[in-house]
Amino acid sequence: MPSNIFINYRKEDSRWNTQALYNELLKYFPKESIFKDFNTIGLGEDYIESINKALEQCDVLLVIIGKNWVDIKNQKGIARLQDPNDLVRAEIATALKRNIKVIPVLFDNIEMFDEQDLPEDLRPITRRQYISVSDIKFDSDVHKLAEAIKGILGKSIEPPPLEKHTRQPEHR
Repeated sequence: MPSNIFINYRKEDSRWNTQALYNELLKYFPKESIFKDFNTIGLGEDYIESINKALEQCDVLLVIIGKNWVDIKNQKGIARLQDPNDLVRAEIATALKRNIKVIPVLFDNIEMFDEQDLPEDLRPITRRQYISVSDIKFDSDVHKLAEAIKGILGKSIEPPPLEKHTRQPEHR
């Protein structure tokens, strides 16, 4: 099965948020339908080829954005998003160019940034409807995101089973 959902993220900015999101999305989608680099690319595989193949097959690109996403710099002190060879930038630009549904996923209570903060090929992302995922409403926020993805993919969604809670006797 092709990877219909591609997760784009910057490790320095949102590694743990992305892993938590990935784990939660597995409640709604089969593992084979979600592309997240380290969870999908096998040892010894060419990661550029794997990324390009996944981008060709995806219907939805989730752009995980944390507090430092725009400002992270390379070893030369240049913002990584300004580098046309930066993988995060290239993945997003490719998806936008191919009219793949791009959904910004904002973590850490950040606001959507201004388009002038981005290189020209990424500016359309500022016009995409985004979702904010908070730590307080994480499960319901991800459920809302999963519903949107299922709508894009043309699939119905069943909510994940509720965890059974046993009432503990009160101690007096």
